[in-house]
Amino acid sequence: MEIGITPLTKAEIIRQMAQILLLDQIIVGEKWVEENFLVELPDKWQLSFQAQAGDLIAGFLIASRKMRAIHIHRLVVGNRLQNMGVGKRLVNSLIETSKERGMECITLKVLNTNKNAIEFYKKLGFKLKDRENHNIWMELYLNN
Repeated sequence: MEIGITPLTKAEIIRQMAQILLLDQIIVGEKWVEENFLVELPDKWQLSFQAQAGDLIAGFLIASRKMRAIHIHRLVVGNRLQNMGVGKRLVNSLIETSKERGMECITLKVLNTNKNAIEFYKKLGFKLKDRENHNIWMELYLNN
């Protein structure tokens, strides 16, 4: 199955909302509703990506700019495609775009009980930055 990584636009989210909401149910932690996906954030539509297998969304990454950093708000890959490099390709697309824009780092927050996600981000070079309640803040500095 061929999986392509393409920008995730607002129009695409609206068109595929039912599929996105279903895919998002596998996330550990806070569940999102339509409004979460459609909220306007700085550069969100230029920094978000989807993994597509034909007409199906296999995964997505939603990010936005926060000053000189990019923040990952959501990264989801369907259960059947986990551990197949889809998440890595989504994050690498964001890293490449962030470097092109001259950004300093990429940040994210993950539940401290989500060990799989923490290990995934560590393998990609993210480092522990801080702990807050039940969350771990991680960051990846970009060498531009």
